[in-house]
Amino acid sequence: MDAMHPLELSLLLHQALEPRARGFLERVAAPVWWEDTEALHQARVASRRLRAVLRLLDPSLYPGLKRHQKRLEGFTELMGGLRELDVHTQILEELGPELPGPHGWAALEHILELLTLQRSRLRRRLPSQVEDLELGKLAALIPTPDIPYPFQAATAAEAAWSQMEPFVEAIGSAVPEQQKEEDPAALHRLRIQAKKLRYTMEILAPLFTHGIEAPLRELKALQTVLGDHHDYAGLELRLQTLLDGLESRGRRVLVDGTQAILFHLAQERATHYDRFREIADLFAQPGLGRELHSRLGLAGETA
Repeated sequence: MDAMHPLELSLLLHQALEPRARGFLERVAAPVWWEDTEALHQARVASRRLRAVLRLLDPSLYPGLKRHQKRLEGFTELMGGLRELDVHTQILEELGPELPGPHGWAALEHILELLTLQRSRLRRRLPSQVEDLELGKLAALIPTPDIPYPFQAATAAEAAWSQMEPFVEAIGSAVPEQQKEEDPAALHRLRIQAKKLRYTMEILAPLFTHGIEAPLRELKALQTVLGDHHDYAGLELRLQTLLDGLESRGRRVLVDGTQAILFHLAQERATHYDRFREIADLFAQPGLGRELHSRLGLAGETA
């Protein structure tokens, strides 16, 4: 992060920050919002979009910026655990009709009961955990700061590109390797980079001379397929841990049923990985940064 943004960029970032901060605070001020699955998901998305702006801010203009970032990181982590349980439950409920025989159905009911208990425990603890984060202090970000006249020679668009470039480079270097061999952890990291680049491009869109609709659609498609893959890979890991415990206790019926569920999950995960390999061709070409630089209408060269 440079010591000072050009004035135009600093103003644009605050214009993006203010509605995101207000919207997030309104969501988490609603009564018992965490009891509604969709409200919980939307609060988590709002926190990620707010975090995307905070990553771009000049810390000298926003006192306590790092503390605010940590509050939001803590909130996103809390929501992530619940959201994962909600998604895994939905996947398993939809899988039910495809399972062969009573062993699979017995295992499915057993697993869903365990997930329900885990979700209940997390939701009971959530209000006090959210209160401990003191999210109301994020309101300090809303007033427009005093922005000194910039001393940098860079244009606002060039400064914006410098914020995006690390994510572009991370994606360009990771995609070819992940197309060769499936690595769930690395694919999840790639998804995070795609998400960060997409959010950053959305924030900075007014600074580019060309429309960014196509690159945003491409990033969203990449992020979506990687998200689907992560959901299945995470559920597989969860059930493999459960299976190990069932085997050690000799629960043969539940072992057989859980193995049947894992077979179906592995097939779905492989399907999402194949989709990723197709979509990722757009991001695997040499010179990804130069191409995107040009598509956004920026003059000059980039690495």
